[in-house]
Amino acid sequence: MAFGGSASPLHALPNGRGASLSSNPSTAASDEWTAGFVFQSSPARAPKRRGRDPKRNQARKSQTALLATKLHGGESPPASGPATALGAAASAWGALGVLYILLNPVKRLLPIALLPLKGGAAALGPAGWCAYAGFVCFMAFFEGYKGFQCKFSPMVVARAATLEIGPSAGGPGWWIKALLAPVYSMGLFHATRKRLATSWGMLIGISAIVAICKRVPQPWRSVIDGGVVVGLTWGSLSVGAIYLSSKLRGNPPPLDPQLP
Repeated sequence: MAFGGSASPLHALPNGRGASLSSNPSTAASDEWTAGFVFQSSPARAPKRRGRDPKRNQARKSQTALLATKLHGGESPPASGPATALGAAASAWGALGVLYILLNPVKRLLPIALLPLKGGAAALGPAGWCAYAGFVCFMAFFEGYKGFQCKFSPMVVARAATLEIGPSAGGPGWWIKALLAPVYSMGLFHATRKRLATSWGMLIGISAIVAICKRVPQPWRSVIDGGVVVGLTWGSLSVGAIYLSSKLRGNPPPLDPQLP
């Protein structure tokens, strides 16, 4: 029924939809707008795209380009494709070489750290066992988790990942970094001043602890060695786990490699 009291034909609206409109000129425009609003359907939602996020891919390319620029001495390097086999090998050598460096003292200290366990409860006594368990927990949290897993190990993998750009984008200095990849990944050269001080301080500190442990009499040497072994083992495993995770995800840890 028309609003004006008389029948009116079905008119086509400008948006292509039909509605019953009044023949009264004074209300025709209002009726036409109302009908178009009522019958207008909501826009169809775009289907969800599956697979890799294009923004994430673009961020990866930008990060790789920035690292290549830094390694190239501040100038824009030539465009490079995916990581070459040489770059991937240098990156693996850097991360896994650090893992070996951390495990090497563990191999020497582990037999001494296990001596109390072989001697039974009488080897240390109640006070000695409390000290042993307490120092192991202390080193596991502060050295293994806080020091290695949260800070040092992600930095090692992030710096090793900068070698994946290969020699063409990395410039002539890339070969030295690749040959000394474990030392480079630990931040012992070609790093910020803060990173250099932290890495060299940690290296000297660990070496000093190992040297002091050799002069401590038993059973306290086993107590100290037990904590050091747990901390270094945690650190080496965290380096391997973070490196493997970065390879499976296809992205290095979201951490500044602290290049100069």
